Amino acid sequence: MDPILMGPRTRTSVPFYGEFLHSEYHLMRVGGRLDEAAITADASGRKYVSAGTLVGRVRATENLFGPYATGDTEFYLTAFDVIDAARDNEVELIVVGKNFTVVPERLPGWATLPVAQQTLVFDNYKTIKDGAE
Repeated sequence: MDPILMGPRTRTSVPFYGEFLHSEYHLMRVGGRLDEAAITADASGRKYVSAGTLVGRVRATENLFGPYATGDTEFYLTAFDVIDAARDNEVELIVVGKNFTVVPERLPGWATLPVAQQTLVFDNYKTIKDGAE
């Protein structure tokens, strides 16, 4: 049995959900798996992936998701944090579509995300400005 990972964890982003997350409508039914080799370990050695990270893959040739890269044919936002992808690489993914509201400014690393990736979020998810009702 794997040990439970405990200890302090600081979050660099606040929740990005613009509405309540409803698993029946907003999450992929089968989820996905992360490519742990594509994820850089943090200072503690964990391969941490924040909720709201844009991940992708080339569907025809890859089974695992990694950080989104130009040329990926399938992409999603992660719904929840993955504490250590080296121990458990299962990930819940938010279905692409305008049926779920995202606050882009609250996504991890949004300010430094390339414009092409920001455009993917705007074009494929319903978005609202931070603080908007």
